[in-house]
Amino acid sequence: MHLTYCVMDFCPSKAGDGTALHKFPRDNEQRDAWIKFVRATGRHYWTPAKTSVLCSLHFTTDSYYNMYAAELGIPAQRRLRPGAVPTVYPAAALRLLAHETGATSPKRQDEHISRWHSQPKKKRYAMGSIVLAASILFTGSSPTQVLRLLQSASIACFIKGTYDRIQKDILVLAVHKLWECQKGSLFNN
Repeated sequence: MHLTYCVMDFCPSKAGDGTALHKFPRDNEQRDAWIKFVRATGRHYWTPAKTSVLCSLHFTTDSYYNMYAAELGIPAQRRLRPGAVPTVYPAAALRLLAHETGATSPKRQDEHISRWHSQPKKKRYAMGSIVLAASILFTGSSPTQVLRLLQSASIACFIKGTYDRIQKDILVLAVHKLWECQKGSLFNN
């Protein structure tokens, strides 16, 4: 059986746990705002699948028609108002946003613009992510267990799919290249 999870990193919500799950809207402008919300945590190239959902934890109560029903303990289906946009990040994502680099903040009313610099990247992956993925791979650890442990400790990190892509795009190629360089000297000795 396939469980549906909220697409936000660091969000534990899934189908059946009491949170409402909302499919991405069809309206392009609203859909783009939802995508921008997800991408703000560092998933710059993420695009939603047909089954992608965001949970009710990422919306304020005024985003819903029956906003006080749940607070009063009245069972009611949570329906988003037209044009509702997610604005609430999980605590771990907030820490990530505070350290997110390589972008410029929007211009505020006081004309102040914040700029910050990114950590070095290799093939679109942050070097810190590559080092973590290499550590998991080369120690023989279970990526799922390590990432779950980091998430439960509220340590910002990538998801399993990103680990798989880093392994395929960088680590396997690096191991193969090193093997090609070293095998001649090993067989000659």
